[in-house]
Amino acid sequence: MKLAVDSSSFVKRYVQEIGSEKLERFLEDASELAFSVILVPEIVSGLKGLLRERILTVVDYRAVKKQLMDDLSDATVLQIAPSVISRSVKLLEGNTLRALDSLHVACALEWNILARQTLEPIDKSMLLSKDEHNRHACCICMTRKININQEEIT
Repeated sequence: MKLAVDSSSFVKRYVQEIGSEKLERFLEDASELAFSVILVPEIVSGLKGLLRERILTVVDYRAVKKQLMDDLSDATVLQIAPSVISRSVKLLEGNTLRALDSLHVACALEWNILARQTLEPIDKSMLLSKDEHNRHACCICMTRKININQEEIT
């Protein structure tokens, strides 16, 4: 299965919370992992916030950041191309999304469209997100969406 992740779901790999175990199961089953070019800056920004709040130590921050970079070293980085921007605008106009979330969703949708053009089965692609608005936007555009905070697959 091809798996696209957004930052709200992938951070669960490093910060244990509801959905962390489910994320690991999806990652184990994924044949290909993809993420938007904005995922790393978003996660690092969140980690730096935890560091400033003294929830993470400097040693922990460095270890998590290294693990993040190692985990993503062989993943597909989804770029923000003109088609992604157009799709992002349409998603923003038709859904309740934050700007950065619309880019995660648009990148995943573009990746899914590319899969269709290469004749890969589209039912083997999904966006993993904990954000309800992201999942709703994907619902009308993609074949599968997953809520990693609950057990059901919709």
